[in-house]
Amino acid sequence: MNKFFRRILLTIILITGSLIIQAQELKITNLKASSGKIYLVKYSSFNIDSLQYIDREYRFKEIPDFLIGKTLIMTAGNDKMFEEHEICFSFNVNKNVIIHVLYADKYPVLPKWLKKFKKTDKKVYRNDSSFETIKGIFTVYSKKYRKGNIKINGCLGKGIKTPEFVSNGGSGYCMFSVVVEEDVD
Repeated sequence: MNKFFRRILLTIILITGSLIIQAQELKITNLKASSGKIYLVKYSSFNIDSLQYIDREYRFKEIPDFLIGKTLIMTAGNDKMFEEHEICFSFNVNKNVIIHVLYADKYPVLPKWLKKFKKTDKKVYRNDSSFETIKGIFTVYSKKYRKGNIKINGCLGKGIKTPEFVSNGGSGYCMFSVVVEEDVD
């Protein structure tokens, strides 16, 4: 085989290999919750009527269009007791992503780490949403991450974890949810 044909063959192999790499699906691996609970990854299936948590029967009833069909990490409702300085869970992604945190409007203080996310004007509602108590209503916060390890800290901003809050198990308050979207930019 002469040099010309070898170069063409090598170019075809390189292009084909590049296309295979680009076509790789988003993968979330090494998902570890500090509570020891087993969080679930629901690839490309975040929709109306999706379960929110692994330990509750709450279902989403209104979702902004841009989040429909994205990947939901089902957290645990009881993990709302982690404070802002504590790692709640971590995971690895094989692609650049946008992390969307659905954070309950009821909380009077945002965790410090969430202030680094962009607050959107989009809301997510769940089946027990109540405008009177602001329960089950979540604002979407978004931030881009490069592929690799991602750590998400706790739900509670400074001053929320009072003795009364702890004694009633955070009753009336909600854990956040996380939706992962591939960043195509």
